[in-house]
This record gives sequence, structure tokens and C-alpha cells, in this order.
Amino acid sequence: MKIPLEQIKLATNDFHDDFKIGRGGYGKVYKADLFHFDVQRYYKDNVYQRATQAELLGYQRRKSKVAIKRLDRRYGQGTAEFLQEISVLSYFRHQNLVTLLGFCDEDQERILVYEYASNGSLDEYISSTDNTKNYPWAQHLQICLDAARGLEFLHNGDEWEWEQKLPKDYKKIIRMSKFPVANTSRKKDLYSLLSSGILLHNDKLLFSISINGVTNEMVSSKMFSFKDVKWRSISKSRFPKVAKISDNLNLNIRIQIKPQLLTPGMMYGAYLVFKFCNRRKVSTQPLYVNLKYKMAGETLHAYFAKWRPGGEWLMVELFQFLNTNETVNCDILLESFCHYYCGNWGIFVEGLEFNAMASVEEYKENNKPSDEKNVERLLKPESYMDLAEQMVIDHEEIFKRSENSIQNVSKEEIWHMLLNGILIDNGEKIFSLSKVNWKKCHMLRAKAVICDALNEKFYRIKHQTQLRSCRFEDAVEILCYHEFRIKCEVETRMLSSDTSYACFLVFQLSEKYHGIKYPVKARDLLPYRKQRTNIISFTTQSTMNLSNIKWIPEQREDGWMEVRVWEITSDMHNEESIPMDLKLISFEGKFSDLIISGIEFRPI
Repeated sequence: MKIPLEQIKLATNDFHDDFKIGRGGYGKVYKADLFHFDVQRYYKDNVYQRATQAELLGYQRRKSKVAIKRLDRRYGQGTAEFLQEISVLSYFRHQNLVTLLGFCDEDQERILVYEYASNGSLDEYISSTDNTKNYPWAQHLQICLDAARGLEFLHNGDEWEWEQKLPKDYKKIIRMSKFPVANTSRKKDLYSLLSSGILLHNDKLLFSISINGVTNEMVSSKMFSFKDVKWRSISKSRFPKVAKISDNLNLNIRIQIKPQLLTPGMMYGAYLVFKFCNRRKVSTQPLYVNLKYKMAGETLHAYFAKWRPGGEWLMVELFQFLNTNETVNCDILLESFCHYYCGNWGIFVEGLEFNAMASVEEYKENNKPSDEKNVERLLKPESYMDLAEQMVIDHEEIFKRSENSIQNVSKEEIWHMLLNGILIDNGEKIFSLSKVNWKKCHMLRAKAVICDALNEKFYRIKHQTQLRSCRFEDAVEILCYHEFRIKCEVETRMLSSDTSYACFLVFQLSEKYHGIKYPVKARDLLPYRKQRTNIISFTTQSTMNLSNIKWIPEQREDGWMEVRVWEITSDMHNEESIPMDLKLISFEGKFSDLIISGIEFRPI
């Protein structure tokens, strides 16, 4: 049902007022001809079936007049609430209700597409003097009856419709409750009950369903094994009792459970739900906790926790798994939290929650590996000779900044020089072209961008002869320090126009490296930047520990490593140069024996 924003803009001439037919409390409404999924035809052909995403995508589309409601972003909902509303509206199918045909949530736009009602809104239609004169009272009465039927459907719902949203074994699940609901209860009420959550197994399991009918469950801490525990009743908990652990540095919590009521074919995340005994300020930002635990014989770290909706409890992801028909055995030993960030005031443990993340198909789609080699092969021209000559003309001023003359160099050699990089500005920079799209790239020498790089207390200059395949004359080695700062001016003429760029820190780990095993804050010191802090890593983390870590390192073709630390958006190219002022701060430990070659800017 998702409709591309480009098609909506084309149909409304970029939301021109000529297409506007009304305005409500949440935004403007436009009339247009638009291709959309044929909702009415689908439900006519599949009266007794519930549509899956795959079926919707594969079904035919048609063009018709539609009403496009463009929600005002100032008064709109969050993305989760918006998508939840779409899911609910898509189930309302009744002859006296306007049908939702599609939606769009691109580029911060939130748009709903409905079937077009030619007679306009009901209140305006029945209050019109012309309509009162032209239609007999019997027809007015029929309009009122139809409106009443539509309202009745909205308030009471259709039993069959609501039952389709319930799990197939919902009767069995309800019987597990201490206070089972009678089978004669309305399905809408049962759906509401299961959505909010129902306690099962003597109050040791909280079962709930999502808006799309996918099941979730949370196992009470009463099912865990503890060395030292006290049980407390907390008003904001969903269980009668929660565990209180007095020592954050010595948890000794063993979790051995088998979730049994989860939806097959879904990816799930397993989250420890807890709160500190001392009050913490609620924030939208993740909280660094560095929970150390063991699973499958391996010592792991869950670095960040986030606040649950409502701000009472924190949740930290321990692992992800695909729920198949086989039983999932969960065996975890929780050891400790980070003392520096978490203190030692103790914690309350509510339980272990299993939340659905995505279907298998959605997960595979979102985690498709990019194939740059194929892109390069498709984009590379049959003959690069003419292109090399054109590049020399386009970048003549940059070539003049190189010590090496290209007057007697063949076109083939020029092409390879551009792809491999040319030293310019007395060896301070390397200019090159992207192998994917031939856009400008360049790299700056570490000694020129790391603040206070000559301070021998924290840094050591390593010469080219001491390094593996270094293009610059030297590199900077960080000896032992918990932070370092990158500051420079980025020339806009070294960037391709209308292009966003990523800045990569290019580094090596020395043979005696004991350095940074923990996440790092990349904090932008420029006051006007919207995203001030990103979290990165200098070591390859387990996939279980990537939650909230935005960028991780990758191996380069030249033998060095790189990690993204900063970004330049296309709208920042207005001046001759773009200031960069970035501080990298370790959450724990120090940067030690980390060798930095420089920073490289490449298009994204």
C-alpha cells in the first residue's frame, strides 16, 4: 500500500493549490488521479482471506481519483504511531466508510491516500440548502442510517475482522491466565486485552500481541536463578514481584528459559528489562551500561540500554534469533555492569523480554550486502581513454597542485593515477576519483588534522619506512590517551557538487596493540550540527553487540582499516571550505598504539 512520494508529487504538481480541495486540523487535502493498489478488487476476490504484504505487492494496481491528505508535520505523530494508525485503518472495510488506499512516509512526509468521495464531506453535504431542496426526506433518512451503520462498525467492529488479528491459539492462551476471559467476550475486547498484555503461568509470563498480530512475551525474573536476591513489589512493574540485586559488579544471574508462544518465521530480539535503584534522568539517547555476560561459552558485552516507553524501565539487547519451529534454548549468565557509568547502588530486574523485530523476508531485505564490484563493472565505460582525457580537463587546477607532471603520461596511466590517488599540496593530500561513480575523493594527512599531534607525551610520529603501504610521508601513533581531536577545513572544490560525503578515519593497529575495545563517542564540536554525537567502534564487534553503534571498521584494499566518523551533506557546499571539528572520546579505557594515516572523504 506504500506509494512513492515522487508519484504523489507528480499527481499533485508538487502539492499545488490548484489540486487542494480542503483543509483539516491535521493538514491539507488534495484531489488527484493516482495509480494505487486496487483495495476494493482485492477484498472482493479474497473475501475470507487476510492480506499479507507479499500478496499486496503482487496484486494489480489501477488509476483513479483519490483524496490525498498531507499531514502537517508540526502537529503530526511519530513514525511508529503513524504506521500503527495505517495498520488499523487498513482493516476497516465497510460500504459506509471511506477506504484507505495507500500511504507515504518518505522525506519526513506523512501522507494518507483515500478513495475520493465525490459528494464531499457528510456535514457539508447534509447542511447544503441545494441538497435539502433536491432530495426527499426519505433519502436524507437513508443517509443518516448509512452513517449510523458506519459509526456502529467503527465502535463495535466486525467480529470476524477482529478475530483475524488474534493468534490462532488465542483461546488456549487465555485459558493459561489466572482469570480467564469468557469465550463469549467480544473479539475487539480480547484484542485490546492481548495488545496491552496478559499474565500467564501464575504471573510468571506476560504475553502480548503487536498491531499486526505478531506475538511477544516477557519472562518474569522469578524464573531466573540468583545467588543473592531480595523480592520487591514496584507499582510500575507488570509483574507482582521483581528481583532486587544489591551489587551491580557481581550480578550472578543465571537465565535458562525456553520461549514457547512466539510467532514462527519472525526475527526476535531478547532484552533484559531492568532499572537502577537510584533515580536516573530519562533520555532519548542510549545509556552506556556495558553489561558483561556469558552465552554459549563466550564472554560478551551489551554496551547500551534504552528507555522503554513511559520512562520507567531500561532494556538492553542480549541477542537476536530467528524463531523457527524448533525450541529456542536461552542460557545466559549475567556478570556485571560498568562501575564508572552505573555506580553500585543496585538494580531491579523485571524480566527477559522477547520482542519481534521483523519477518525473515524483511530482515534479509534490510541486510543485503552491497556489491560495489558489480556496480563498478556496470558503471565502468568500455573505453576509459576519452574519460581520462576529460578528467584532466575537469580537474586541471588540482593536477597543477601535484609535483608530478602529466604532460608525457599516457591516458591509461592517467586513468590509473586518478583511481589510485595523486599526491598534491606537497604531500599533504591525496586526490582520487571514486571507482564506483567517478566522483571526487580526497585524503588528508594525519599530522595535519590531529590537534597537538607533535605533543610527544601523547603521540609519536611514525615515518613511512616504519609502516605498511603508507602513501603519506608519515603517520601519527596515539600512545595512551582517552581522547583525540580532529580539526581541519575541507575544500569544497575537492568535493563533487550536489553530493553527500562520508569522512573515514584510516588507521592500523600496532602489533602490541592493547587499545580500545569499547565503543567511542564521535562528538561534533560545531554548534550548528543537528546530530552532535555518533557512536563508533575501532574493533569489529560481535553482531550481538552492534545495538546503537552506528559505524564499525572495515578492511581496506591497501591493508589499512577505516571507520566512518563524520558526514558532509550536499547542502553544506555553499562556502569555499567546510569546517570540521570532531572529538573522539573512549567510553572506557584509552586509545593505545593506534596508528592513524589520515582522514578520507568519499561520496555516499
